[in-house]
Amino acid sequence: TIITDERAEALRLAHAALATSSDDSEATSFAAMTIALLGGSIETALTGSERALMLNPNGFSAIMHSGWVQTAAGHPNEAISMFTRALRLSPRDPFRGYCELGLAIGYRDAGHAENALAWARRAILTLPQLVGGYREAAVALVDLGRVNEAREMIRQLLQIQPHARIDPAFVRRQNRNESTTESWIRTLQQAGLPD
Repeated sequence: TIITDERAEALRLAHAALATSSDDSEATSFAAMTIALLGGSIETALTGSERALMLNPNGFSAIMHSGWVQTAAGHPNEAISMFTRALRLSPRDPFRGYCELGLAIGYRDAGHAENALAWARRAILTLPQLVGGYREAAVALVDLGRVNEAREMIRQLLQIQPHARIDPAFVRRQNRNESTTESWIRTLQQAGLPD
């Protein structure tokens, strides 16, 4: 399919960037995050992310992208640490909503649904058109036993993205921990996101 071809091309370009961007922290960190989130080698992504952080230990992008690599690797506590550090460095950064979303995911994966919900709500306020905030809020609400509120979040998500569906392959690319991904899929079903 076209999407698979586009993903393969994005992975090819990300690997090429890692091979040629030896001293560019931003390109290296973005390539590592791309490889992680598109389902490439998590070991390659982690190595690239570490290299980006060595090149620029206080770079917002390198730290934020590292958070996403750690999320995909199934390391929620490391992800929380990275996203928190990025927000401390640049609390008004235009990309802070992605850190807030990452914190929502990290806290949910670490078993802290209340924190996950708080960060998901912040992500929604910062980036109201980003469906991830609504999705993460819905998952946290189901975890907290508040299924009706979760279904309302999914209704709001579907207003923004009417064709949104549960895509198990996408969920598995976003996190390599199988029990975590199965939990996400079940919880999204309970929240009412269509299959």
